[in-house]
Amino acid sequence: LYRIYNHMGYHSVGINHLGDWGTQFGKMIYAYKAWGDRETIERGGVDELERLGCSVTVTTDDGTCGLRGFTTDALLGRMGEHAYAACLTCGPNVMMAGVARIAREGGTFCEASLERMMTCGFGACSTCNVALARGGYASCCMDGPVFDAEEVAW
Repeated sequence: LYRIYNHMGYHSVGINHLGDWGTQFGKMIYAYKAWGDRETIERGGVDELERLGCSVTVTTDDGTCGLRGFTTDALLGRMGEHAYAACLTCGPNVMMAGVARIAREGGTFCEASLERMMTCGFGACSTCNVALARGGYASCCMDGPVFDAEEVAW
């Protein structure tokens, strides 16, 4: 709705969270609430989430748990296996930049949830500015924290 109203010329304030979009995140929360309990999930971790029907790929840089490599390596594998309508990313900027690049090259829409220090929370202090690909800046607290990855100057 935020984007529709902005396109129509209204000034809208978006309060975006990846969970609003994230099918996998939504499935995980539904499974957690419907069939799991907090103690079991915390004790069983990834194995318990997979038992509940969530698709999880774990990566570590040294291979001590899951795939050896970076999350971007796992993403390349997943993108090669299936077509996705969207890719959602959050985490360190360097990783999100890599995810955004892979999604762009694969023709997949990508949204990134950016983490910035938000001092005032209403765009006045410019602490949370995000450099934009078209030039200029956006306020993470007012315009985000979720951005179309193509809009961000990584």
